[in-house]
Amino acid sequence: MPDFRIPLETLKNQITEASTYDRVDDKMNKEYEKIRNEILTQYPEKDKLPISLKTCSTLSQIRNYFQGKSKQYETRRELIRKEFEDLLYFENGISDFEKAVDEIERKRLNILPDEVKKKGKEMTGVYYVLYCIENSLRIFIEKKFKEKFGDNYFEKIAIPTSIRKSIQIRKDQEAINAWLCIRGDSDLFYMDFKELGDLISNNWDTFKDSFPDQAWLKSKLDELGSCRNLVAHNSYVGEHERDVINVNYKSIVKQISK
Repeated sequence: MPDFRIPLETLKNQITEASTYDRVDDKMNKEYEKIRNEILTQYPEKDKLPISLKTCSTLSQIRNYFQGKSKQYETRRELIRKEFEDLLYFENGISDFEKAVDEIERKRLNILPDEVKKKGKEMTGVYYVLYCIENSLRIFIEKKFKEKFGDNYFEKIAIPTSIRKSIQIRKDQEAINAWLCIRGDSDLFYMDFKELGDLISNNWDTFKDSFPDQAWLKSKLDELGSCRNLVAHNSYVGEHERDVINVNYKSIVKQISK
């Protein structure tokens, strides 16, 4: 089954923007109509799609639909979140794991509140988007370096000493814990958001045509890094942080796909 999470996440973001910020232009409408048509024709379980998505063919109709539901921005956002909740937290993708957890809870422990399990389910979607952003950025960075320096680019670029040390430490830990999967075939996979940002800044001539400026990119990656740290420490990422992740993902992808 194809992965529909990213197009559905895009539609959710567009619907939220149109319904809460009163901003709809031709470009947004065209993108919405294109993705919506793909979902309506290809998604295998159409009965699970949000009613607003099935009945509103334009973002202007979407805006009127949700404005008719509530005059409060916060309420509209909650309504949209609920409409997309089951789709974006990909219940099918973790159903076997959830069944195992529920079975253990029911038979053995019965201590994990439903609210905690619900939040854990939400966090799987957050991890997925962060995973896509981080790896999209790695692939883009490698492409730019290879275009300029060739396949053996890593010895020809400016890498801060602190990053080289971090990479080696992570490789050493990986070698000790042999049961863990290898991160990737490139040293870029041993860097986090902040380090990837520092790598770009230290090689700005290679990337200056891809981003507005260094401060723009740094602010985006710092915010994403903070959200990633929450996920890494099993902390809950709230709606505000999820909005930050989605907005920054969209902004960065637009830049690197130019």
